[in-house]
Amino acid sequence: MIFDFHLHTQIRTKSHTFTLNATCQSHAKRLAIIGASGSGKSLTVQLLAGLLKPLSGSLKINGKCYGDTAQKYWLPPQQREMGVMFQDYALFPHLTVAQNIAFGLHAGVRNPSQHIDTQTEKWLNRMQLSHLAAHYPHQISGGQKQRVALARACITQPRCLLLDEPFSALDTDLRQQMRLEIADLQRELDIPILLITHDGADCEVLADEIWRMEQGELRFQAA
Repeated sequence: MIFDFHLHTQIRTKSHTFTLNATCQSHAKRLAIIGASGSGKSLTVQLLAGLLKPLSGSLKINGKCYGDTAQKYWLPPQQREMGVMFQDYALFPHLTVAQNIAFGLHAGVRNPSQHIDTQTEKWLNRMQLSHLAAHYPHQISGGQKQRVALARACITQPRCLLLDEPFSALDTDLRQQMRLEIADLQRELDIPILLITHDGADCEVLADEIWRMEQGELRFQAA
C-alpha cells in the first residue's frame, strides 16, 4: 500500500462548520485528488504535510507512518521529509532564486549565504534556472517561479511530493510543458506524488489513479 490514510477534522467559521472525512487506500504511485474549489482538497494537503493536525486519523505513505492520533503520534512538518508545492508557490520575496531553492537545506538560517552549494547548483541546472540564480521572485515569470518552487521541494530528496493545484496560475501551453516536466521528474526521483487539481488534463498526464473530493468526502473515481 502506498497511500493509506484516514483524516477527520472540522473547520469552524462564524456561519459554517466544514467537516472533512478523507479516507484513501491506494497502491498507485501517482495519485490525484480532483474536485471543486472549497471541497476540501487543499485542507487534505495541509493535513498530509503536517501543517494541520486532524481531530482524529492516521497516515502512512509508502510504508512510513507519519501520524496516528490514537497513539498520540503526529509528526511535525519539518520531520516528514515531504516536498510540498503550493498553488501560489510561497516563494520568499526577500530571497534570490538560488536562496529560495536552498531554503530547505538551510531552514532556520537567519542570513542565507549568497554562495551556491553543489546541490543548489544541480537543481538550478536541472530546472534551467542558472542564469536567474541572483534574481528575486518579482523579477521572474510564473513558469520560472513554478520551477523554483519545484526545485525547492525536491532538493531535500523527499520521500513523497505533494502538489497543490500547481498549474492554476499558468497559461495552457505552459501547463502542458510543466505537466510533462513533473512527470519526468517523478520518474527520475522514483517517489510517490499526490496531486491536487480541478483539471482532468492534469490527471491524464500525472495520475495512475483518481479520487474525487466532494463536500469533504473522498471517494475513489478511476484508475
